[in-house]
Amino acid sequence: MNFHQVQYTALLAWRSIRSRWVQSLATVLVVSMALALFVTVAVLGIGVRRGITEASDPFGTLVIGPKGDPQQLVLSTLLLNGDPLGTIDLEIYQQLEVDPRADLAIPLAMAENINGIRIIGTTTDFFRLQPSLVEASPFQIADGLYFEDIAFEGDQGGEQSHVEAVLGAFAAEELGLALGDEFVTAQGLTHVIVGILQPTNTVFDRAVFVPVIGVWAAQANSSSDSDSSEGTITNGTSGIGELTAVLVKPSGFAESNQIWQDFYLSDNMQAAFPGQELGKLLRTFRQLEDILNNVGLLAAVIAGLTIFLAIYSSTVAREQMIAVMRGVGAGRGVVLGMVLVEALIIALLGSILARALGYAAAWVLASALSTQNTIPIPVTYAFEIEWLLWLLPVGLGLLAGLIPALLTYRLNIIDKLFAS
Repeated sequence: MNFHQVQYTALLAWRSIRSRWVQSLATVLVVSMALALFVTVAVLGIGVRRGITEASDPFGTLVIGPKGDPQQLVLSTLLLNGDPLGTIDLEIYQQLEVDPRADLAIPLAMAENINGIRIIGTTTDFFRLQPSLVEASPFQIADGLYFEDIAFEGDQGGEQSHVEAVLGAFAAEELGLALGDEFVTAQGLTHVIVGILQPTNTVFDRAVFVPVIGVWAAQANSSSDSDSSEGTITNGTSGIGELTAVLVKPSGFAESNQIWQDFYLSDNMQAAFPGQELGKLLRTFRQLEDILNNVGLLAAVIAGLTIFLAIYSSTVAREQMIAVMRGVGAGRGVVLGMVLVEALIIALLGSILARALGYAAAWVLASALSTQNTIPIPVTYAFEIEWLLWLLPVGLGLLAGLIPALLTYRLNIIDKLFAS
């Protein structure tokens, strides 16, 4: 077929689709919804894996915490997902702080939250965490400054009139607070905003950072009268002289294993490797993703059958018209090509619409999941699946149109022209 024949064939196919626009539109919608399921699952899967990886990037550390499920220890500490396992004594941090095997030890004391925003007691060492030695820490101040570290003293829960606080970028936005503003928690302690961080693309964008002493002061103040309704006490709150966990940046691989071994033998504490535990989580998620992808592929097969039924029924209904076309000089190749192109156009239109529906659904679900689980789920253009989103509809269209096309190719012109 030359270019003019191809052009003529495509024009015939498009006119055929337009002449049956209701049936064609219904078929396109079925195809698009089937493929949209595949797009949604794939885009969400990529987003979840990227979100968890990026959220844990600054923490090339060991997590030291109470004995229990190591995965929950990592999730509650680094992804703020779920309640902490419990608390450990301050002495653990003090020992690790001077341990030559540790380059950095960072205490974490989880406190009550305010309007769903977790309050975390720590030291300014937390803001030194970085993904690698050549990358700067993501915890950079956008406005103001970091809070001032307060030394641990004998009276750990001493009187505090107010506590300095640094807000994550999204926390400042959601709470509607700016530099210099104050808020009061359910335990009656006033917090003064001294700094706001730049966006980090981690769960800590939705966190409030205070000195560890500030968390203990809130505990000491919990018996005082408080009329504030802004805060909500949650499980896992660190008591006076207690920590939720300690992040440890070992000086090397061997030192990392040595520290892990020390706590492995402990009766009431443990050390967990974040990468290992998050890897288990991602493998579990991958299994669920594979199941949903298979459902999506099954839906794509159903879409292919829908195209086949639509093209087959329209071909049977147009047999006499096709016979007339053949009788006035249209070659078999033109008629065969018209049916195949018709099926291909429907499949491609469904694929294009599927992208819009799939990405929209992924964005809605990602927003809901991020709000519920605090883990950022970025929805970005998935180049990884783009080849399949072209190959799959082209294959479906050609396969679905093949039998109807062969039917027209083998059509007996005489029988159809002179049929009663």
